[in-house]
Amino acid sequence: MYDLIDEERPATIRVGLIRTETSSDQYFMLATEPYDQGRVEHYISLIDKYLDEDIDVLVAPEYTFFAGRPLTVEEKDELISSMAERTKDRDLLLLPGSYVWCDDQGLHNTLPVIYGGEVIRAYDKKVDGGDQKIADRYWRDFVPGTESGVIPYKDLELGVEVCADHFKSNGRGGVSNPGQLLTEAGPDSLDLQLIVSCGMSIHERSLAVRENGYALICDGKEWGRSWPSVEVVMRMPDTDGEHHTQLIDPTEVHDDLHIYELSLNK
Repeated sequence: MYDLIDEERPATIRVGLIRTETSSDQYFMLATEPYDQGRVEHYISLIDKYLDEDIDVLVAPEYTFFAGRPLTVEEKDELISSMAERTKDRDLLLLPGSYVWCDDQGLHNTLPVIYGGEVIRAYDKKVDGGDQKIADRYWRDFVPGTESGVIPYKDLELGVEVCADHFKSNGRGGVSNPGQLLTEAGPDSLDLQLIVSCGMSIHERSLAVRENGYALICDGKEWGRSWPSVEVVMRMPDTDGEHHTQLIDPTEVHDDLHIYELSLNK
């Protein structure tokens, strides 16, 4: 069995980002209808395809498991449990994308963080980025999460955000959310900042990573003729009091999987 917490800090880490289209603006099904099994199986098979790659972390976009309608608690638990089982004998941190589901409280958008066959953090999206529009169709309210996005991983400080958690403007040129990880952990705190999204980009002003740390985004939104995007940037040393980043090229590309080998020297 692998130990998530007590392993020594690695010199490098290999992160795989799955570039695939997802959407919150898909067709909507009645809550009484069976969820879209074909859609779910498509994303499960896509994740399965890359589980045995030479990587330490595997990430998929937001809304991978929004299956035409919100899942029930039982459906969500069954799907996440099945996904966790896939990592049982693997030294792999898996972020399989988010699951949209409803309970008596309302609608949730949950990113499970999985390792060693277990869900080590069920991170619920905190900032509405269109989730209330989904909830409205089912006469529910969006329920913001309360779990910390900071996760210890092999002597690294790793943080996760779901889409609008990373940044949200107020529509009037101002900012309504400067960044959940920036607020929670503070600047210069993280080694890796992982953003799982559908319609977001990396905002330098919202970075919580230290110098030579990395922000990574796995985004499922297709913008016009543009493909869904995956991107990694490294925060460069500050020279003028401002954050600056450098775009990092993938080390390998295998179909939909972009692999980045990142140096973790402090």
